[in-house]
Amino acid sequence: MITSEDTALEYHLLRVSARNAKMPRSTRKNPSEAQVSDPQYFDHPVLDHLVETVMQLGSELWTTRRRLEVLEKALADAGTLPEDAVELYLPSAEELKEEAARRDEFVRRVYAGFARGGEVQEAPPEP
Repeated sequence: MITSEDTALEYHLLRVSARNAKMPRSTRKNPSEAQVSDPQYFDHPVLDHLVETVMQLGSELWTTRRRLEVLEKALADAGTLPEDAVELYLPSAEELKEEAARRDEFVRRVYAGFARGGEVQEAPPEP
């Protein structure tokens, strides 16, 4: 199980280098045998796909967070938005209700595959 950033990075690097070699380490007999396109590191291939998906989502999340930071800084530097505007923003009760509905739909859609019986339980209402 991947438990740290270093281990996750190692897994990613192993996966990339195995892909570049076109063969998983476990079946690599000599360099001329480059037939396998998808290496397997865990006992079940679904675990490999799940870890790969989590790594991709982490990469996408980091990119989105970084772009948001740059956008906020650019707006603050241009004087369009005060630096602490996002932190100080207080949504209305209606906005909170709409956000909760969008969040619940997002959770239902994205995590439905992990749910027992195909239903994701609703998140508790925010205070």
